[in-house]
Amino acid sequence: MKRKLFTTLHNHLEKKEFIILTGARQVGKTTLLRQLEKKAKNEGKTTFFVTFENPDILNSINKHPENILEYFSLPSQNNIPATEKTYLFIDEVQYADNPSNFLKLLFDKYADRLKIIATGSSAFYIDRKFKDSLAGRKRLFELFTMDFEEFLFFRNKEELLQELKRLKEDYKNKSLNEREINHLFDEFLTYGGYPAIDF
Repeated sequence: MKRKLFTTLHNHLEKKEFIILTGARQVGKTTLLRQLEKKAKNEGKTTFFVTFENPDILNSINKHPENILEYFSLPSQNNIPATEKTYLFIDEVQYADNPSNFLKLLFDKYADRLKIIATGSSAFYIDRKFKDSLAGRKRLFELFTMDFEEFLFFRNKEELLQELKRLKEDYKNKSLNEREINHLFDEFLTYGGYPAIDF
């Protein structure tokens, strides 16, 4: 099951700018990142997934951003055709000492062969250590907690979801499942739409 933002992010994979996906903890950023990587791989793209929670990787890239190249291959390396692009999925990019410098250097040197899709907490983007705006080099997306439609979808309430969409179009109609919808909405308000809590 995929979040609404999945399609938007997938469509942006072919654009030059790096993708930075921010959001509060536990909203599902890592899950969404892994889903995107799986989809890209199934489409025949060359993909690699790394997390900066791994201390070996983090220590290496903090010494120099290009040390990340030790963990994956770019086109024209290891039998990857030079005409292709490598898609690097990075979880928790904010753990880098200087994430803006890391992303800027890789974009400026390798954007024709490398696409980075990275997650980070909302706080990291306005943190002091994120010194560079990366103007023209990145596209920022924010993943929020689930909305009520996503909540129903994840609860396998497809029939109620369709009914809710009909009610939005014609709010004068009476719902046959009003009691169940209200009960689920109360539950949604109680838990706040966090996937890890709700499911």
